Amino acid sequence: MDMLQILESKIHTLLLTVKKLKEDNERLTNENCHLVSQIEAMKGNLLKDCHNMDELHKERELTKLVVDDLIRSIDSLVEKEQVK
Repeated sequence: MDMLQILESKIHTLLLTVKKLKEDNERLTNENCHLVSQIEAMKGNLLKDCHNMDELHKERELTKLVVDDLIRSIDSLVEKEQVK
């Protein structure tokens, strides 16, 4: 009879372990889905930020060109005034 009780106890322990593993698996699967969603959101934000940085870089280059042109114009005016 002892052997039967030991077997029953081991089966019960095994069933509890399987139940716990299933619960852990479900929790981890849900957590994984949540993390995947967060990663996708971060990718979207990163792409948007990269696009914004590209736009800022273009604006910076345009501003440099405009400032350089303005400086040349001012220099030209100063030279004309000095010649007079």
